[in-house]
Parts: sequence; C-alpha cells; structure tokens
Amino acid sequence: MVGRTVVDPCRLYGVRGGWAEAAPQACGNGHPLRRNAMVGSVPCGQHGHYRSCRCCTCGHEIIWPTLDEACRTPH
Repeated sequence: MVGRTVVDPCRLYGVRGGWAEAAPQACGNGHPLRRNAMVGSVPCGQHGHYRSCRCCTCGHEIIWPTLDEACRTPH
C-alpha cells in the first residue's frame, strides 16, 4: 500500500561537529529503509523544502517536518 507518513522533526542527536536528525528506520508498511530508500526533498510554496524518504519496496513516502495547511503538498 502506497501512503505517506509524517515524522517528528524535533529529535536531534549529537554528532562530531554538530547535530543530526535520526533517519527513518522503516516505512509505514514495515519495510526496513537502511539500504532500501530514496532520500530527497519535497518543494513547498511557503517554507522552501521538506525532507523526504521513499521506500523502494512499496513506494511509501515519509515527509518531515510536519506539513501544514499552507503547504502545497505533492500528489
């Protein structure tokens, strides 16, 4: 099932020289994303771009930070 999941952008962890976001571990359908994902960005007319991760097995897309009503979400 193709779908879309939004994740919490507020989870940061320390790395050498700064901070990083935790990458999604699995898509909404449970497929592991470690080696099976396309990472990219989604354009938004209000805020620039959002980060995205698409599962290569089923097409489920994870977008973060949370999209709001002012955003032009892709279809």
